[in-house]
Amino acid sequence: MNKKHILIICAILGFSLSLFAQVPLSNTAVGLHLGAQSGSGYSMRFFGPQHGLQVTLGALTWGSDDPYFPDRQYYWYNDKTGMSWYPEQAPQDTLVTFTEVGRTLKASLGLNHIWVLDTFDVFGLQDHGRLYMMTGGSYEFHRQTEFSKQYRWVSAADSLDYAHYEPVNNAPPTEESKIEHRWTAGIGLGVDIAISKNFRGALEVPITYNWDNRISYTPQIGIYYYFK
Repeated sequence: MNKKHILIICAILGFSLSLFAQVPLSNTAVGLHLGAQSGSGYSMRFFGPQHGLQVTLGALTWGSDDPYFPDRQYYWYNDKTGMSWYPEQAPQDTLVTFTEVGRTLKASLGLNHIWVLDTFDVFGLQDHGRLYMMTGGSYEFHRQTEFSKQYRWVSAADSLDYAHYEPVNNAPPTEESKIEHRWTAGIGLGVDIAISKNFRGALEVPITYNWDNRISYTPQIGIYYYFK
């Protein structure tokens, strides 16, 4: 993340925080939100008459810490080159590396300002909907572990069996963790609608800019329980 990216995020978050810094936030809600700008996970909203704050925190992990590497491989595929072959077609003097994805961890934090622009009726029920503008962003810590092991090609004549790949040695696989610091900042319109006395559903379509220098329209949704 370079200085330009940091300045953009700080400017958006600073602007968002300044809008509600001195506004009482009396209406509180808890729920779930899914989105790039908002972050994905458990979320809380704090609302005043016109301004609000949304904080989202989430974490998710999947995969194995001990991936399986068989004693024999009869087919090999190289993700980087897109080349694949059976052992009979493989270069006999080349070692190959098999890679398995292990555990992946994602943890995110989102902070956004909500500015209520207007209210509207829903199915004849007065002020059951709100139109608002959301500004802010999210940060995501992303870690993926990869395991790799070297195999050598064994011909049918050498093994008195089918040609195959076998591990070079009995050493455990090599482990490597790749860490990315991902962020998304954005601004856009959203609506939330009262589903019942306490529950409201939310939908936003912000314009976002992320760590990968991509600008996109990224819809996001949420559902909240408002304490009365």
